[in-house]
Amino acid sequence: MIDEYDKPIVDNLGNVDLAEKNKLALREFYSVIKSLDEYIKFMFVTGVSKFTKVSLFSGLNQISEII
Repeated sequence: MIDEYDKPIVDNLGNVDLAEKNKLALREFYSVIKSLDEYIKFMFVTGVSKFTKVSLFSGLNQISEII
């Protein structure tokens, strides 16, 4: 479970450079998770924003949004 995956970005929306750096760091983090795909049966990620629309999770497959 990853809670508030978007907090490093949302907290820095006023500082575009830092928000972008945080977005890139998170994208790298999720790419590492992707490399462990064979070991992960289920992953639950929470957040308040829809950053799935800006390719934050481009390294992951089969993401389903639960509302």
